[in-house]
Amino acid sequence: MTAFGKILAFINLGFSIVVGVLGILVYITRVNYSDALKKYEDRYSVLLASRDALAAEFSRVRSEADTKVAAAKAEAQNVASELQKKLDELTVVRSETADQKKELATKQGELDAANSEVKRRDTEAKEVKEQLSKETKARLDLVSESNKLREETTSARIEKDSSRKRTSDWLPSSATWPRNWNAASPRAAVAPVWPASPRTRLPMAWKAW
Repeated sequence: MTAFGKILAFINLGFSIVVGVLGILVYITRVNYSDALKKYEDRYSVLLASRDALAAEFSRVRSEADTKVAAAKAEAQNVASELQKKLDELTVVRSETADQKKELATKQGELDAANSEVKRRDTEAKEVKEQLSKETKARLDLVSESNKLREETTSARIEKDSSRKRTSDWLPSSATWPRNWNAASPRAAVAPVWPASPRTRLPMAWKAW
């Protein structure tokens, strides 16, 4: 064999070794498709079971949510009806309050009028009381003056009687005097007629005297 043949033989041997190594590496690193398929099938079944569980849970949650929504709607309707009832009651109360306010304003006006009338009557009562007090004081003054004048008149009459008696004791008999002496005398004992008013008693008394 020539040298070139030997070189080609060694090259062929090297390629054979390389191909063998590559085959061994491919066998070592190859994928076990049956095991992988089994794993994928198991995983798929788990996913299907999880999906079914999730679907059942979703259905349960959805039914519960529908029930809760229906209950919430019913409660909202009840609350809305109750609120409408309260609004109607509030409208009635506001109307009654407005009427009561009007009535209160009317009563307040009547009360103010009554208070003003009471004040006016109090003022009139005070004025009447003051007038009665003045009239009572004036009457008391007139009574005291009348009593004083009566006492003075009585004392003057007593003094007149006593002076007349003393005069009759030392004067001569009335037969020696003119018969009309008593009528002509400025101090004739004429019983005065007293007027009803005490204010005119003193001048009439002096005239009678």
